[in-house]
Amino acid sequence: MKFKKKILIFLTGAPAAGKDTQAKILAKKLKAKRITISEVLKDYFEYKKRRFIKIGKTLIDLKKEKENFISGKLVSFKFVSWLVENIIKNNLPLKQNLIIVGGPRSLLEAKNYLNLVKKEKINYLFICLKISEDEIYKRTAKRKRIDDVKEIVKERIENFKKYTLPAIKFLKTKGEILEIDGEGTVQKVHQNIWKEINSRLNL
Repeated sequence: MKFKKKILIFLTGAPAAGKDTQAKILAKKLKAKRITISEVLKDYFEYKKRRFIKIGKTLIDLKKEKENFISGKLVSFKFVSWLVENIIKNNLPLKQNLIIVGGPRSLLEAKNYLNLVKKEKINYLFICLKISEDEIYKRTAKRKRIDDVKEIVKERIENFKKYTLPAIKFLKTKGEILEIDGEGTVQKVHQNIWKEINSRLNL
């Protein structure tokens, strides 16, 4: 299938909402480059040996950020935003469709990404997969991953409420984000996403 426009999709949502699963399906269908923020951070910390970087007037301690990442704590939103913005800029002009998985996670990131796509006149779409708190616990219990123990899941949910929900609400007030029910079957969720993508972007 050929598409008239190259597009950039941001896929966000609560923990265990199915972001990675849906991103993989979309990437195959759109022939898109899929970029997962957690993987970007992992690669950056593995290969970059610098101790500090300066972003604007802020000095970022990469050793501390790496320790936070490894321990499961939040990495600086300014640092994450800087990384993602550079990835987008390095892919301009878009020669293939691009999917950013796991962002925005904060209000700062939402504002920065929105400003960037508008400034660069990129065809873009923000998508949020919505699931209930009960569903999060059900899914993480089935996965039985080490990082999905109940205490850690609870912390991830609290971080989502504290930092990511304000970003989603901001984009929603701007009419800039699609909210998709993520509690159906994988195929049903994909069908709903695909319907909205076609409707919004006229692929």
